[in-house]
Amino acid sequence: MARIREAIAAWRAGGYAGASATSRALLDWWFATEHLVEQVDGAQSPFRYYFAQREAVETVIWLFDARGARDKFDLLRFDASGAVSSNMFDEDWPRYVVKMATGAGKTKVLALLIAWSYFHKLYEADSPLARNFLLIAPNIIVLDRLRADFDGLRIFFNDPVLPDNGHAGRNWRDDFQLALHIQDDVRIVRPTGNLFLTNIHRVYLGEVPEPSLDDDDLRDYFLAPFGAKPVGKTNDSRTDLGEIVREIDELAVFNDEAHHIHDPRMAWFKSIQDIHHRLLQKDLRLALQIDVTATPRHNSGAIFAQTVSDYPLVDHVIQLDGTGPADWRSVVAFFARQLLNDLRLVGGYDLLYPKVRDFLRAHLFDHPVDLDDLDDPVILAKKSVFNRIVGEAHADRLELDFAAFLDSAPDVQAFGKNYLAVGFKLDYVKADGELSTYTPDFIVRTLDGAVWLVETKGREELDLPQKMARLGLWCADATAASKEENGTRYGFVYVDQEGFTAHRPRDFGGLIAAFRAYQN
Repeated sequence: MARIREAIAAWRAGGYAGASATSRALLDWWFATEHLVEQVDGAQSPFRYYFAQREAVETVIWLFDARGARDKFDLLRFDASGAVSSNMFDEDWPRYVVKMATGAGKTKVLALLIAWSYFHKLYEADSPLARNFLLIAPNIIVLDRLRADFDGLRIFFNDPVLPDNGHAGRNWRDDFQLALHIQDDVRIVRPTGNLFLTNIHRVYLGEVPEPSLDDDDLRDYFLAPFGAKPVGKTNDSRTDLGEIVREIDELAVFNDEAHHIHDPRMAWFKSIQDIHHRLLQKDLRLALQIDVTATPRHNSGAIFAQTVSDYPLVDHVIQLDGTGPADWRSVVAFFARQLLNDLRLVGGYDLLYPKVRDFLRAHLFDHPVDLDDLDDPVILAKKSVFNRIVGEAHADRLELDFAAFLDSAPDVQAFGKNYLAVGFKLDYVKADGELSTYTPDFIVRTLDGAVWLVETKGREELDLPQKMARLGLWCADATAASKEENGTRYGFVYVDQEGFTAHRPRDFGGLIAAFRAYQN
């Protein structure tokens, strides 16, 4: 994602070179044109999309339209970590996962990308996108929130989603012919121009016959059955939305709160896969899948390989707060305002703020905390897949100093702090014979393409030799296994605080030469 963010910034500065005329016109309207929107009191006020929303939309358009990243092999070209492989992608249609913090405006991103797909298909010759859309929520609660924005298509007209007629020589508003269908309330279904808003249970097939080798169509024989359709208040409807969307010839799928699609064995994923397979039978394919979520992680903690955009909560808090680097007060203020907005309250911030603060202090963690202790030291990194490297409170600064060294080293291409949430850890046998796990501190890619695992320590531990032996074995195995693919070489280095402080090298090559402990 770090490589993509840098490319998007350059693409934006260059006027969106390489994008289609339709995409450039829409991006110019959304993000470079001044807009006034009417408030509840009738007054006009300026409107501007959050940068998080802008970057998410730009990323999808850049990948699909400007760079032609239409499958997993195309996406692999933008991997800066070296840890992503094609077998991590379970779909064979274009799928982009957008990570956005809670409150960053995922619904507005969905509306912008729906409009982009519609107009791209309408105006661009041979466009592979779609003018029919399936917008899926995981449950009724999220569905009701989406309905509040999409009912009557109000989000497209209340926000400056649709350009004025005449912008870039097109009649955008006249040409935007979209019919909204909510759940099983499906009226006249036209060949194009349909937005199906539903929870996932309506997308499951109503009845799934037991497949056999005697079937004319053997596809279902090789796919696991979807399971029974959940019982709901409208299950007596004669309209089977799941069957209707499988009969459409052109379709893009948008998933809200898409962290629920973390397993290809789940019925949600299988339903989308089945829609794609139905299209393949007609020599067509699913045009696009967009997933938006604040937590695109598997149960193991690993981030979805399809994640192309990540705008962290702390950046969004800073943008809203406008007071510079965020501390716990900015976080409390953000969530207090978010609660007021979600509850549609026009006042009460002074009462809600201390309640949120007290909740963080006394109830959020498994023990009471001093909020000032939560303001960990941090550095802003340019070469890291994480834009902020956070140190542990009250810990020595070795990790932060080492991160700063990596960010400035001329022979380091990219690096990442191996936080527990990344999910990369190794099993090893401790000195006492017990089985345990070990998490290296840093993952580094150098300009020659090699990948290095780095362990930093302020003081030696009893199990350190066992950890380093296991790390060396893993690097040797990974190097041998990678010879069949790209030939990436893996290595490790142990960095002690005393040696690093006394003899800080100029580059990573110097570090490897100087710190030789446990290499033999």
